[in-house]
Amino acid sequence: MTVKSTQTEPTDMFASVDNLYLQTLNYSDIDSIRHEILPFLEIAAFKTNSGRFTAHDILKSITGDKQQIWLARDNITDTIVMVCLTEIRTYPQKKALHISYVIGSNNERWMWVLGLMESWAKDIGCSLVEAEGREGWKPIVAPLGYKIEKVVYKKDLV
Repeated sequence: MTVKSTQTEPTDMFASVDNLYLQTLNYSDIDSIRHEILPFLEIAAFKTNSGRFTAHDILKSITGDKQQIWLARDNITDTIVMVCLTEIRTYPQKKALHISYVIGSNNERWMWVLGLMESWAKDIGCSLVEAEGREGWKPIVAPLGYKIEKVVYKKDLV
């Protein structure tokens, strides 16, 4: 599936696969779905950032035209099954789509969304997709061509 867009917000994108549809939102749309995405962001805050952010902090960080919100919704129940937050990053030599959070269940139902994100990123001039994630993502994304570039070590100072 190819998606053509020159916008930094993929607002015109819509796709449906396996009784799911992809919805993309602008920052201005957050208030209308805040109650639906907060539980997903709470999972992200709990599992991935060692207390550095709360769900509300993550939500507040979504600003401007460089960040995107992607939702996969079930066609039958109209419930969200996946939330993904991305950001366009411009480096001196490359432009990248940075995936900061992907939260959801039954990922085999919505992994096709990555292909749409990659197509959109390429269409707006990105030459790279980078993603933050836990080690558990490795067997899921490795078959899609993703490789580990670095590992971050941390130590809590008490």
